[in-house]
Amino acid sequence: MYDSDKKFTFPFDTCEKPNKTGFAQPWSTLVNILMCVMIFYYFLNSNTFYSGLFLISILFFEIMHAFSHSIHIPGLTQYYLTHVFGLFTIITFGFMLYNYTNVFPKMQYLIIIFIIFIIDIYILFKNFGFIYNILTYFVIFLLTLCVYYPYMSPSIKRNLLYVAGLTLIIYAIEYNELMNCNWMLERFHFPYHIFVEMTGFVAIYLLCSTFYKI
Repeated sequence: MYDSDKKFTFPFDTCEKPNKTGFAQPWSTLVNILMCVMIFYYFLNSNTFYSGLFLISILFFEIMHAFSHSIHIPGLTQYYLTHVFGLFTIITFGFMLYNYTNVFPKMQYLIIIFIIFIIDIYILFKNFGFIYNILTYFVIFLLTLCVYYPYMSPSIKRNLLYVAGLTLIIYAIEYNELMNCNWMLERFHFPYHIFVEMTGFVAIYLLCSTFYKI
């Protein structure tokens, strides 16, 4: 990606050239701060413990995400912490859907999730790159959507389809960054990673606005 000698770790190894002073990646930081404000609003207006827990977990993840785009701590500490908050968000999402539907996942699903989780931890500690950890997140998230989708109302189903589509778009943009960031920056200096953040903003808005009242 941008920094070919890997001087930076997550999230500076993304397609927004980090500044040496001030906010390292101001555009990505700004979008994530706005996202935190939005999530906090929905958290304050949530109806149930499990929807509030899901929203606060997203908020913690986004706070860490915004902090990591603004200030870099040498090493992998931020990477690991962001990863933990991301996993907690997925767990609380499943917990919320379970409480909403009163449907416990089948054993096959749990076995698949456990295997993916083990693969995720292996990828994390072998430091293969966050693009692969993002893939494991998205696979678990989409599998969870598939399990609970039949039990949702028509309006929730519609929003979940949008979220699933946006999730795939986010991964496609991230993959494009991985493959083409240097080429893009050589031709036009632009914070390309903001496209990931803006797409994520829409996806998280849909999740918050859909589930804060359940």
